[in-house]
Amino acid sequence: MRGPVRSYARRGVGRVIRLVMAPLCAAIVGSAAAAEGPAACRVTIADDQHVVSPQQELTLNVAVTLPEAPSGSKLVAAMGPIGSDEVTWRSAVDLPAASEDHVTKFSAPAPSREGAYRVRVTVEPPAHLIEKIRPFHHAAPLAAAETALIVIDPAAKLPVLADQ
Repeated sequence: MRGPVRSYARRGVGRVIRLVMAPLCAAIVGSAAAAEGPAACRVTIADDQHVVSPQQELTLNVAVTLPEAPSGSKLVAAMGPIGSDEVTWRSAVDLPAASEDHVTKFSAPAPSREGAYRVRVTVEPPAHLIEKIRPFHHAAPLAAAETALIVIDPAAKLPVLADQ
């Protein structure tokens, strides 16, 4: 054996498989499914309600500017406590094909517990074959935005400090 075949054989079969699979995976996934041009995503809460009471209905306005978005892309909105991976609300819709300055409205109830919450909106590319082969490998979002809100219960009783 001479040349590159011999050096690959010496290094082991695993390396040869990785060298063959890397270009194949790149061809299946594409060039990171990146859209040409500037991608932008902006999320706002209707009526500028960043301080809300529990279970109050929220309207989220999501403006997406994504030229030439891949067909099958999803617009995903999720809400959860700041500093935690917990998700208290999640919704996903298909991104329309012509997504130039497209505004989507999401309606969601505010969480029932008091606290600070993060609303994160992402534009996720369509699932490819590589994600079915490697289920824990996820492609990066095409665009993302987030905002925060605070839930305060006006009927909650404050703790009383007393010397007893």
